[in-house]
Amino acid sequence: MSDNSFSRLHDSIKTIAAATMDASKPMGIYYGTVTSVSPLEILLEQKIPLSAEFLILTSSVQDYEVSMTIEHQTDAENDHTHQYFDSDTGMAASGSMTRTSEATTHFHTYSGTKTFKIHNALKTGDKVVMLRVQGGQQFLVLDKVR
Repeated sequence: MSDNSFSRLHDSIKTIAAATMDASKPMGIYYGTVTSVSPLEILLEQKIPLSAEFLILTSSVQDYEVSMTIEHQTDAENDHTHQYFDSDTGMAASGSMTRTSEATTHFHTYSGTKTFKIHNALKTGDKVVMLRVQGGQQFLVLDKVR
């Protein structure tokens, strides 16, 4: 066997051994701190900075919208203002209803499918927990740590 063939065989064995080591540790749990949001950067607890290209974000660490169906009624405890038509002036006006008597206590029903924005985006200083994806090239950012 020539030196060149032996060198290639040695490199192949090293590659297989490294892949075997990675396979035996399919994931690792890491903690980090968000040091920048634009561009996104998270500093691993080992003081290694990770840029956005190495990060996979879950919805737990991003803003997103969710569609919800609601069937709800307001509380009687809330004082509030109504728009009304003033018949004396012929113009729209607004006024306040208070809970001064039972006659003014009332409810409003609202229902339907509504879209709500969930504000979960990462902020500088947030502590996060991550999983290292097999091979160590990417990290799945699971959630914020409180």
